Amino acid sequence: MNALKKIAAERARFTGLDGAAEDEPEQPDDYRYALIDEAIDQLPPRQRQVYVLSRHQRLSYNEIAMQMGLSRETVKKYLQIATASIVSYIGKSAKMSPFLVLKIFF
Repeated sequence: MNALKKIAAERARFTGLDGAAEDEPEQPDDYRYALIDEAIDQLPPRQRQVYVLSRHQRLSYNEIAMQMGLSRETVKKYLQIATASIVSYIGKSAKMSPFLVLKIFF
């Protein structure tokens, strides 16, 4: 996620779009949350479970690994893939700029 933030910031700086996300029409919060929920529902079951345990229940990688019987590195990888999938799904589904998608997540 930090890499995505950095890339977005660099692109905005180089293209002069620092304020572009603020110029986007506001989407209702309900729409944003519904879109994120849709994206989470599209994940494979194990990735979804890792994502929910990490982001919603705030468990550490080690706690998730113990609970699911996975290695810590597998949990980390599942979370990376799940997050990338969610960002991609939202970017494709929403009529928003990539900067606004990043703003929702960060």
